[in-house]
Amino acid sequence: MSDAEWKQFLEDLFTSFPGMMDYVASKSVNKEETLRKWRKTLEGVSFEEASAVLDDWLMGRREAPKAYERDYIAITIRSLVAGARTRRATEERLREAE
Repeated sequence: MSDAEWKQFLEDLFTSFPGMMDYVASKSVNKEETLRKWRKTLEGVSFEEASAVLDDWLMGRREAPKAYERDYIAITIRSLVAGARTRRATEERLREAE
């Protein structure tokens, strides 16, 4: 994700889940460093992929994280993206085999 995309993703995330921003601000000893760690965790995840996870949560296609899972938000997004990539690759291999 580019810097602009990262900023947009955080804005989308915190606008969609305002309690998440409050949580980070109140629980982290260094909010900016926490967000840097989240960005590092999401390295290799595109803006489109991360936004798709957020959209799935907002549209109810996937259960949104619970309050006690807020610490793992970046890990959760990365995991969901990895799963989606695996599913797409499997579907593609099946189509090619047909």
